[in-house]
Amino acid sequence: MKFWIRLVLVPDPQPPTPSPMDLANLLTRRSNVIAELAAMTSTANGGKPSYSIDGQQVDHVAYRKSLYEELALLNQQISILQGPFEEQAQATT
Repeated sequence: MKFWIRLVLVPDPQPPTPSPMDLANLLTRRSNVIAELAAMTSTANGGKPSYSIDGQQVDHVAYRKSLYEELALLNQQISILQGPFEEQAQATT
């Protein structure tokens, strides 16, 4: 006797609802990234040029670039969480 089982994956009808703390955490992280970028000088990490000494590579340019990429992703997530929102409702009488 053979049995065949077919699995069908169905996505959740509603995505998880973000909490107000999610937005607060994203805003805090964005402020920290902006402060770190603003504090960069020609002598600070991220402000210096990349270099390699005795086989050890320090990539300040990539670090600064990663902060800008993170800032863009944070801004995207914040704009999603801030709305606008649209809800569908059905009323019955």
